[in-house]
Amino acid sequence: LLGGSFRIPKCLWDELFDYQREGLEWLLKLHDEGKGGVLGDEMGLGKTVQVVAFLAALQISGKLDSPCLIIAPSTLLRQWIRELNTWWPPLRTILLHSSSTTFTETKSVKSYLNGLYPKTHVFITSYGTCTSFALQKNLLALPWNSCVLDEGHKIRNPDAQVTLICKQIKSFRRFVLSGTPIQNNLTELWSLFDFVNPGLLGSLPLFKN
Repeated sequence: LLGGSFRIPKCLWDELFDYQREGLEWLLKLHDEGKGGVLGDEMGLGKTVQVVAFLAALQISGKLDSPCLIIAPSTLLRQWIRELNTWWPPLRTILLHSSSTTFTETKSVKSYLNGLYPKTHVFITSYGTCTSFALQKNLLALPWNSCVLDEGHKIRNPDAQVTLICKQIKSFRRFVLSGTPIQNNLTELWSLFDFVNPGLLGSLPLFKN
């Protein structure tokens, strides 16, 4: 029992390092409060595993009332599938990517998504795919339990198309994973925070001032 009403599979909990357990508890606390956050661990410290444990905890605690959406660079999609299948196979996962056979052969993205949506725990897609008109229109129409952006610095430019699309996703619980949350300037940091907790830092002009 992780405080409140959250539970975590012992087989997962026992494999986590202390800092990963702390990160998991923090993610669950934010989820319970309907808020988002930036998980800024350095590269190679297991941010993906922490998210898988987070999703597993939501599932067995009866908190996964709708699917979660994970958006990642296309080069990391297979890694996400592998990690989810390795650490917690009970999560039903669907890959939405332009190179996947089921996606390209589907005539209606809307009917495809609506058919899978109620039966799926996690949808995984790439930044490039989610900006395609057919998919973005339907992704933005659905409510998501949580939304996770891997390599979240992809939305560091507040005016970029991918940033504007991600900020329209219907989920109060938004998370960014990044090994480098602070890169070049505070505007980029503002963009990340404006995604995870809209309005927290005020408008960009106000924040700059």
